[in-house]
Amino acid sequence: MSVAPAPAWVDLSPYEAPATIDPGFAAGGRALLLNDTQVDLTGPERVWYCRNAVRVTAGAGAEAAAQFSIAFDPSSERVEVHAVCVRRGAETFDYAQRERFEIFRRERKLESQVFDGLHTIHAVLPDVRAGDVVETEYSLIGMRPSQRNMHTAWITFEWSVGALDVRHRMRTPEGRAVSFKAFNDPPAPVATRENGVVDQRWRVVRRPGKEAEPIAPPGTIQFADLQFSEWPSWAAVAAAFAPAYADAAPLPDDLAAEADGIAAANPKAGDRAAALLRFVQERIRYLAVSIGDGGLIPRPVTAIWANRYGDCKDAAKLYCALARRVGLDACPALVNTIDRDGIAQWLPSSAAFDHCIVRVRIDGKSHWLDPTRSPQQGDLERIVQAHFGAALPLADGVDALEPIAPRAPIEELDVREVIHLGATPHAPARYEWRTILRGGRADAMRDWIARDGESAIFKRYSEDVRRAFPAARQMRQEIVRDDIALNEIELAESYDIPDAWKPIDERASQFASYDLFLKDTLAPLPPGERRCPIFMGAPMRAARRVVISTAIDWDVTPWDRVTENAAATYSTRLVAHGRRDFELEQALEIRAEILPADAAAQYRELVDELHRSDVVFTGRTAGGKFLDLNAPQPWGLWDIARAIMLGFVIVYALYQIVTSS
Repeated sequence: MSVAPAPAWVDLSPYEAPATIDPGFAAGGRALLLNDTQVDLTGPERVWYCRNAVRVTAGAGAEAAAQFSIAFDPSSERVEVHAVCVRRGAETFDYAQRERFEIFRRERKLESQVFDGLHTIHAVLPDVRAGDVVETEYSLIGMRPSQRNMHTAWITFEWSVGALDVRHRMRTPEGRAVSFKAFNDPPAPVATRENGVVDQRWRVVRRPGKEAEPIAPPGTIQFADLQFSEWPSWAAVAAAFAPAYADAAPLPDDLAAEADGIAAANPKAGDRAAALLRFVQERIRYLAVSIGDGGLIPRPVTAIWANRYGDCKDAAKLYCALARRVGLDACPALVNTIDRDGIAQWLPSSAAFDHCIVRVRIDGKSHWLDPTRSPQQGDLERIVQAHFGAALPLADGVDALEPIAPRAPIEELDVREVIHLGATPHAPARYEWRTILRGGRADAMRDWIARDGESAIFKRYSEDVRRAFPAARQMRQEIVRDDIALNEIELAESYDIPDAWKPIDERASQFASYDLFLKDTLAPLPPGERRCPIFMGAPMRAARRVVISTAIDWDVTPWDRVTENAAATYSTRLVAHGRRDFELEQALEIRAEILPADAAAQYRELVDELHRSDVVFTGRTAGGKFLDLNAPQPWGLWDIARAIMLGFVIVYALYQIVTSS
């Protein structure tokens, strides 16, 4: 890190700094006056110059504006600070002195077992006040060698809060092709050529803020963005990284023996693939040492096996080495866990990926496996595969992303509830839950058990029940079975609930069944017009059956309703078997991940139906008992008082009539 003047090629054109800021352009006590990025690709190293100016509009923004930080990778990047200053009226306070800066090694993902080796340059500016303008300039020089000096970048011209001036500039030598792609109407470039340098510039002024819509599909780009990439094709990306996974060294003897044992015990290819997956998941502890190129390049198989730890790249490389040993067709595959198949609309880029899984081909079918997950049970068809929408297999002949098809819906959740209601509002109710989890939900439950233990899980479940019934006493909590072959877990709980009935006024109480699972499957959608499609989640089925028995007669109106849209169907049916036995059946099926934006009203209708499908009993009470629903309602004190008042009014009215006549 050093302090130096800005490079000679940098354009330091002035920016507007109004004293009064439109409310739509300020948030958290700050307003962005200028965001200026300039990239120079004409030299041997990439230089990324950044200039920012912020107006402090209120005291709350002073603390944030006074913090200056830059994260960088010291193994391949260096930082030059050009200016850090505070402008207050006609005064300028310069704080770009080397002794003001500290350099920290702060592992921001330490809790996730990821060591990235990034350093942070940090300075705290003294005496920043409301009305000040804080301006900073620095350059980040270099990039990781594994990027092959190929420029990639995303530039945003729009945020949820308005920005007064956003600029981007890119300088390239003539003949160096850097492609760019526009999303959501960013500015058009203005290009000039001089002395063999192509100078392209983009700028927006006073761009208002824009609210992002929630529940949008992964990879939905909602703001005005530009993507830049120097990679010519996905084939070039695959060819750049595939050699790092091709380890020609023989397996260590003990590892080879493990592989041979798995092959001998599993003659079928599918069983062998599943057994190898569990072997890597069980034997390799997740730990990512992503310092330098470690974030992109896996270690040798011998090192992975000797240390018994690794990240996604290491686990995928080890799996593929074992697969080759036992005759399986497997290769690493790069994916994006956040944007998923949204990367299909991107320009080819090495920066498109944040995770590595494995593609196994058996009888012409691709299976997508994640060796970094906790051990997954069941055969290959029951194992929940790594569905990230699209992947780049690192295999010969690959020249495009390969789609990962959504899985067929399976019944992930089967909830069975039994409720016994007593004869009086004060009689404790007995509420029992029996929950069957399958597939991914079963995997998640096993992860939870392994991490926190059964007691912590059931403590959380009890807390959920007590949110509705604070005095509930657990009578039974246990894992009834864990079927490895079927990949199912069954849990049982029962509670005595003294406060099951809730008074709604002085003469009535109410009890409602309590849906712990279905109603929150889909998030509510804010009102208003919808622009983006709606993300429904992975295809699945869930069922709930509630059997209710009561000690006295109740009049309950049955129902049978179905709510459906293009992606999901929800059915709810209440049946009365006489006046003391009732049965509620509910089923939710999500068939597709995406619902079109023009179906937003149908989505809201389905979510509303999910939230109003519990069974509710409302009974009139007196003397601690329920009254006959068909009996006349007894008079309370307020009824007597109202009758007396009404009598006075009538007598007074008659008196007025008589006296006036």
